[in-house]
Amino acid sequence: MSTPAGSPAVLTCKAAVAWGPGEPLLLEEVQVDPPRAMEIRIKVVCSSLCRSDLSQWESKALPSLFPRIFGHEASGIVESVGEGVSEFEVGDHVLTVFIGECKSCKHCVSGKSNMCQKLGLERKGLMHFDKKTRFSIKGKSVYHYCAVSSFSEYAVVHSGCAVKISKSAPMERICLLSCGVAAGKAFLCFISRHAWNLLVSLRSLRSTAVTHPLINERNTNLSMGL
Repeated sequence: MSTPAGSPAVLTCKAAVAWGPGEPLLLEEVQVDPPRAMEIRIKVVCSSLCRSDLSQWESKALPSLFPRIFGHEASGIVESVGEGVSEFEVGDHVLTVFIGECKSCKHCVSGKSNMCQKLGLERKGLMHFDKKTRFSIKGKSVYHYCAVSSFSEYAVVHSGCAVKISKSAPMERICLLSCGVAAGKAFLCFISRHAWNLLVSLRSLRSTAVTHPLINERNTNLSMGL
């Protein structure tokens, strides 16, 4: 079937593909479908590595979710947009997020978008709404990871799973905000007032630590710093 004039076409690019649990990642040519309604396709500029990527790659609990493209901490540039997308346009710089915000469910409306009912953590290697993949190799579906899959030159994400960033922001650093730093910040905001001692290392970044004072400020949520 031909592609209508002006519509995004299927792209062929390189991606690091895991063909099985714990198997070496292989650089493969993959086909990336155009973005569908409320989705965007981005050119991935930088992607960092999270320990959860390694954990899921090593895990043999779900062998059916392979081949798979991992990665969920990314910065990139919008290459094309799907129907209904109004907040992004081609050329925008964006940061991916693995838990999105639909802006309409009860949790998003209440301000608890980290519990979004529509764009929550995706565990089945598929896109949120049509439960299909946007990657393939010679007609064989390749599964996503956290509905992002940033170990690819191009990736399709739901528009609610991306955040527009300044074009002056350094791509190689801003991608760290996608998961590790954001997780640390959330911890700072919601930690119990009764916590006395705390040392949390975000080992995937090897550069971020959260500490809680032992005595003087132990009852103040925001007394901790990164």
